[in-house]
Amino acid sequence: MNLFKIVLFLWILVQTFYFGGYGPDLLFLKALRPQWLFFGLMLLSYLLARWSGEAISRRLGWPEWLMFTITAISLVSLILTGVTSGPYKDKYEQWLSTMFNLTVYPYAAYFCVRGFRYRKEFLIAFLKLLCFFGAYLSVTAVGEHYNLNWLVWPDYIMDPRLGTQFERARGPFMESVGMGRLLTVAFGSWLVLRSEGGNFIRTLSFVFVPLTLISLYFTNTRGPWIGCALLWLAFIVFRTPVRGTLYRLGIAVLLIASLNLSSKFTLDSGNIFFNRESTVTDRVVTWLVSLRMIEANPILGAGYGHFNSEWRDYFAAGGTEGIGFTGFDGSHNTFLTMAAELGLPAMFVFFGVLVLMGVKCLRLLRQLDAAREFERNFVVMVLGSLAMYTVTGWFSDLRWNAVQNTVMFVMLGIVFSMSADIASRGAFRRFRAAERGHEHAKLSMPLDAPEALGGAQQAKPDPPPSHVASA
Repeated sequence: MNLFKIVLFLWILVQTFYFGGYGPDLLFLKALRPQWLFFGLMLLSYLLARWSGEAISRRLGWPEWLMFTITAISLVSLILTGVTSGPYKDKYEQWLSTMFNLTVYPYAAYFCVRGFRYRKEFLIAFLKLLCFFGAYLSVTAVGEHYNLNWLVWPDYIMDPRLGTQFERARGPFMESVGMGRLLTVAFGSWLVLRSEGGNFIRTLSFVFVPLTLISLYFTNTRGPWIGCALLWLAFIVFRTPVRGTLYRLGIAVLLIASLNLSSKFTLDSGNIFFNRESTVTDRVVTWLVSLRMIEANPILGAGYGHFNSEWRDYFAAGGTEGIGFTGFDGSHNTFLTMAAELGLPAMFVFFGVLVLMGVKCLRLLRQLDAAREFERNFVVMVLGSLAMYTVTGWFSDLRWNAVQNTVMFVMLGIVFSMSADIASRGAFRRFRAAERGHEHAKLSMPLDAPEALGGAQQAKPDPPPSHVASA
């Protein structure tokens, strides 16, 4: 599993950065698109693990079949009906990467991880990766906010001509929502790992837990803040040991807000949730137009990529008069966009994957006892992250950021392996208990009983009655 772990972690890291016209200079690897290269290496390392017996075959359930279904629907729609948003672009060049970001990459990671038996060492290593990844993002966010270029790498992050939402903390993703999602996952990782990461991790957490929250604030975006609140709530509702830390942090946040020490998160009208009305109305108009597209093509959708190319035609048809609208800058809703392009059945399939994964997390929580506190904390973190992933997917398009999807489904793959491990251990215990019960029953029988003889010696038949014998 060590080879697979190394390649998987490297693949996650290279998905973080842009390559091509700008991005980190990795010599010849830059031209090869490192995310594609390491994706192939990850699949190869998994196949080697299957061949050596390290990875095993798992029975497919409803979530896995739904993953295959939504991936197939997306690919067929792209091939048969896909269009571009401009005359000088190729549809595969524009949209294939988005399909891979949302389905192929994360689902492949999930299938590979679920193929391995659960190992606590792998989970700890993965959480350490997320923590140090989060530390990099936190330092980058501080550098962006205070224009400390020497803290920011790569240089393209500080270029206002590239990406969106410049002057917010957007990190190497070039947009603040994806930055916020990964910071939220890192925040949860620090909390979970404090009990198992050793003194070094525990010491670092005193710095990076609050710094991660500060960096989330610097994203200056409501979606990530709501997502972090959902993760926070999950840790509290399920009564995890990190509640004390969260209560103390919560008190500090409330004091800062009440004293107006933060300009965007206060208890008065300066709060970001009460401002940016144009952003809210733009989203509402976009969603209303999306519903009109869904109404016109409810089953098969308009086709992959048609949302961007046909949105203005549907907008021109009217129905949004009286709502302030400043301009169209994307769908900002994963679920409505999927329903508009691929049809309502496809959207329900995609949503069904998330719901069934949440159900699996809840079932696993009921199976984990107090002796497995570390695993229980992790499953709560995954459940909170899944809630964050789903809710923020309603306010943004998940297709544009690969690493957030991959990390989410790697965590779900670990949950599956953990659940399968508990199920197999339970089956083994039941088998041993049944075996011991059978042995006890045999010992308690009379020695001349057939069952006590184990079938090796049959009981002798009773002698016939005397009048039959004399005849």
